[in-house]
Amino acid sequence: MNTGFLDRIARAIEADERAAVAAARVEPWYPYRLADGRFVVTGTALPEVGTAVRLGGVRGLVTRVDARTVAVRFEQPVQPPPTGVLEPAVASFAPQRAALAALRAHRLLAPLSEGRVAPFTPTPDAPAELDADQREAFRRALAVPDLLVVLGGPGSGKTRLARALAGHGVSTVDDAHRLGLPDLVARLVTVDRAVLLGDGGLLAELAARLPGRNVVRLGRRRTAPPEIAEFCARLLGGDPAAVARPARRDDVFAGPLAFVDTSGLPGRRRRERPARRRDRGRPGFYNPVEANLLARLAAHYEATGRDWAVVVPYAAQAEEVTARIVAIVGAHARARRNVGAEDFRGGDRQVVLYGFTRDRADLGRTGAALAATRAAEQLVLVGDLPALSRESPVLALPETRAHDEVLAALTTRRG
Repeated sequence: MNTGFLDRIARAIEADERAAVAAARVEPWYPYRLADGRFVVTGTALPEVGTAVRLGGVRGLVTRVDARTVAVRFEQPVQPPPTGVLEPAVASFAPQRAALAALRAHRLLAPLSEGRVAPFTPTPDAPAELDADQREAFRRALAVPDLLVVLGGPGSGKTRLARALAGHGVSTVDDAHRLGLPDLVARLVTVDRAVLLGDGGLLAELAARLPGRNVVRLGRRRTAPPEIAEFCARLLGGDPAAVARPARRDDVFAGPLAFVDTSGLPGRRRRERPARRRDRGRPGFYNPVEANLLARLAAHYEATGRDWAVVVPYAAQAEEVTARIVAIVGAHARARRNVGAEDFRGGDRQVVLYGFTRDRADLGRTGAALAATRAAEQLVLVGDLPALSRESPVLALPETRAHDEVLAALTTRRG
């Protein structure tokens, strides 16, 4: 048994718990009132899904946030008063410790810690619509008895592969490189074999231990329209990626790259508002006007069958957009998967909507976000164009539309 590997996981759990205790000390409290048995947050700050809270000494986890209505799953029954406060709490690390205990006798311990795996022969067949690397990963994933690592950068087709495998009853751990070791172990001890998809980090470390047959590297990158590729390259100060001219079927914007300008709105209406919760160590912000437009655009593309994502610079704005999408289309789980802040890695999407939230921007961060969630057909930027353009002329795009013009077009189509 590799005790060093197990000790490393135990130390990581302890470090995560210490960090959670420190974060809870600065979390805001959430005053509420009950409405039809649900918590309606009355303060300015909103908890995120996954936030640990406490009510009357009973700990719970926020499972859903719709507008200002919050659902909480408590560890034991509670009778909440009509008004009160949800206090910040430290999430339980018992699941990670239970997973560590289970790993000691689990068949995946040897592959994870030492790279010792069972031999296997890939299946002969794979879907023709996959490329060569994806077909090879598919054949190995169907046959591997223990652990397969699939490495691929942005645009390499990991999402497409995962969907193909799901159609054949093979579950995957997507973006596994974003998980810490304790959380990855908690996912793996519930299965007998695992297919991990991601790019670098912990996955690269695991791949270095495994024999070659248990590692597949995807090489394909999806191309983008030249307007989008050149714009993203200017943001990052590099050369454009490979480009193509895919078929377009957009009935809102004329070209693949557009800016929706909010500067024509009254200042108090278009500007951001501060969020009480800090965002990765910095002040957080949200912008109701931009969130409303982004949500309506997302709902439009959802209705037309397009694969979309919304990316914004702040977690508070991501929560605001998500709540508004849910209010329009009701697809809570899908909205959660498709909306994220700048560390969101959405992979390839037909449509990407980016909201600046504030009238200033770190364009390097914007470029990195758009490299992690890439638009294959349509990229729409939303913000105060004159204010943002004072920082950089890069945002002066050929197609610029006024906020109210786009909103009216969406309202007409929805009606």
